[in-house]
Amino acid sequence: MKRTLLLPLLIMVGAAVVFSLPATAGSVNLGGNLMIIHPDRVTPGSQFSVTGEKIVLGSPPTWWGVEGHGNCIFPSPSTSRCSINIVAPETVGPVTYTARTVYPSGVVRSVFTVTVSGEYTLTVNVVGSGSVTREPSQATYHYGDVVTLTATPDPGWSFAGWSGGVSGSANPVTLTVTGDKVVTATFTEDEYTLTVNVVGSGSVTREPSQATYRYGDVVTLTASADFGWSFSGWSGDLSGSVNPRALTMNGDKVVTATFTEDEYTLTVNVVGSGSVTREPSQATYRYGDVVTLTASADFGWSF
Repeated sequence: MKRTLLLPLLIMVGAAVVFSLPATAGSVNLGGNLMIIHPDRVTPGSQFSVTGEKIVLGSPPTWWGVEGHGNCIFPSPSTSRCSINIVAPETVGPVTYTARTVYPSGVVRSVFTVTVSGEYTLTVNVVGSGSVTREPSQATYHYGDVVTLTATPDPGWSFAGWSGGVSGSANPVTLTVTGDKVVTATFTEDEYTLTVNVVGSGSVTREPSQATYRYGDVVTLTASADFGWSFSGWSGDLSGSVNPRALTMNGDKVVTATFTEDEYTLTVNVVGSGSVTREPSQATYRYGDVVTLTASADFGWSF
């Protein structure tokens, strides 16, 4: 992330010239009268400048330096700035430097950090069916940038986990960029069960007949009633009495097929003069019931 360095504001205080410099992320105070201005981020092997800025002109110090990288002497008391050039290391990461100067009261040291960073890519691969969003979404990133990855499975799929530059199954997950990164998000296809219950006497066949199904699979259910029974309808994840019936899988499903027992009538007609008794004597009978009929002739008549 680029930061904007605010320039100092010139203020007249009596006979002294005062520079008011805000303390930004790209500056550090060195003993009260000297502000060290530095870049936040540089590229490997590049040359960059670090500037010492006097807050009050005509006051100490007369020089300042970066340990291991030389000193800078202010040419005159009226000079407000003095810069040192530094060559960044080839390795990436944060580099800490120590600035020092001497006041009448003694030596003062302050540290500042510059991040050495190139342009890095983040490649996200997907196994299965789903997508990954990144925030921020950029073509390249700098060292230390934090990227949030969010995996979103397509219908019928579940997010299984990360591999490569990050691992585990936390979602979303954050990734700190320290170089080119490759991350793979793996999605697995969901498997759903279809449970068919039967009330009454009959059976249900399914086509295709499988232990599990996947999102969007279409299963045809056919109800077959046993002798003396009739199919009356579906309930649960199906309704109505259409038979066969198609069911589209988009989750675990439970279907109940209900069969009702048939009822039959027994009508006895008499020709001539007599009567017939039935045992048992009922208005209706069911499949397999046994009824005993007994004919009794009236006087003067024979069966």
